[in-house]
Amino acid sequence: MNPPSDMPQRPDGGSGKPGRKLGPIADAVGSAHRAWLEPLRSSFLASGLTINELHLRTG
Repeated sequence: MNPPSDMPQRPDGGSGKPGRKLGPIADAVGSAHRAWLEPLRSSFLASGLTINELHLRTG
């Protein structure tokens, strides 16, 4: 598996890989959870990994 920096990136930030895209954060999410979730989602998107690749790396 390639490290994230070697993965091609599209202008929209996606990796061009198949798979389900992240949906928006639900309006009902509390502020504490949102404060944790927003940077986590940003890091995940910037990594270029698919959810399956993340699962394989983290177990």
